Amino acid sequence: MLSTPEIILTFVIVTGVAWWWRIHGQRDFALKAVEQHCKKLNISLLDGYVALKQVKLQRDIHGKLRLAKLYNFEFTVTGEQRYVGTITLYGFYVAAINLPPYPFNPQQAEEQQGNIVENRPHPTILTLDDYRKNKKNDT
Repeated sequence: MLSTPEIILTFVIVTGVAWWWRIHGQRDFALKAVEQHCKKLNISLLDGYVALKQVKLQRDIHGKLRLAKLYNFEFTVTGEQRYVGTITLYGFYVAAINLPPYPFNPQQAEEQQGNIVENRPHPTILTLDDYRKNKKNDT
């Protein structure tokens, strides 16, 4: 039969392993979120990792006090200079991904978005008088 101290020690060890496992899963979740974000913005994630920067209590957008984990990551746009971004997680929920200002090539961005500016239909300008005439005709 296990004594009380042995039961407590076993409980502490199991709880510690479960906590470590959850933290490791959150780091992997943060890395996947950052990879998707970088891919969407056409920037390169460097070194393929996120590093835990800080764990703190912070209020979310609803005013609830939550345990927030902030991770740092490095990215590049041109391949010459490194920039440091941060991702904030509340458990397995991405609260924010913050990137510092970085240079980008507008021409390349336009090409990747399929020339959205050129393919966008031109809006019809409607004056107030035209609106009133259409409104009267509808009733």
